[in-house]
Amino acid sequence: YVRLAAADAVKRYQPSDEELRQAYAADAGRYVTPAKRRASHILVSVPAGASAEDDAKAKARIADVERQLRAGGDFAKLARTNSDDPESATKGGDLGPVTPGLLPAELEQTLNGLKAGAVSTPVRTPFGYHLIKLTSYTPEQRVSFEQARKELVEVVRRRQGEERFFEQVERLRTLAYEHPESLEPAAKALGIAVEQSDWFT
Repeated sequence: YVRLAAADAVKRYQPSDEELRQAYAADAGRYVTPAKRRASHILVSVPAGASAEDDAKAKARIADVERQLRAGGDFAKLARTNSDDPESATKGGDLGPVTPGLLPAELEQTLNGLKAGAVSTPVRTPFGYHLIKLTSYTPEQRVSFEQARKELVEVVRRRQGEERFFEQVERLRTLAYEHPESLEPAAKALGIAVEQSDWFT
């Protein structure tokens, strides 16, 4: 008999450097931890369809809060007493971790331009006027190709080894059918040994 095993095919397969780099590029997201931002905000709401006068009042309110902040006011305290967002106001304006798409586009764009600890100027969104603070920032972390090489070797070896195994199975079937009198031609073509079992009942 001859023996083919997927595990043997995987073990024997030696991926090239090019294959490893292709696998790294194809699955790049796996080796990147996105940047993390945590933010707080103060909202002075402006209802949809508000008059110009109401808009001006809201703008004056947010400008006053900003003035207090620039004068050394505590962001969390000012959020508790001034923010019209009831959920975050009780937490000192804390919005928690901010993922892309969570905030209105205008607010997200402003937040992405801030340094940790910085507070924006007033930002207008469909909800009203905001002051947003970037409370913490963890930059994107990327695993380099060299750092990922060992894992990539296993990934490519398993993938390509299993593909090669299925190819060998098909080839073995064909060769065994073409040479029914002996396993030698199949063994030679596939680089495996013809083995002999003990007697069995």
